[in-house]
Amino acid sequence: MNSSPTSQLERCQRGPAWSLYSGYLLTYRDKLLIVTRALEQMLEQLCDLFRFTHH
Repeated sequence: MNSSPTSQLERCQRGPAWSLYSGYLLTYRDKLLIVTRALEQMLEQLCDLFRFTHH
């Protein structure tokens, strides 16, 4: 983490509203990642099941 004075200034200028928004975006992205991973695992299991029943 490089905390340069310019980035700190930007953080101050953005304020709590921006941090709240970016925080929401971050959690949304994390949730999306979790959902996509779960879907991928489900697809893999379905493919395995399909392969197993058709052999």
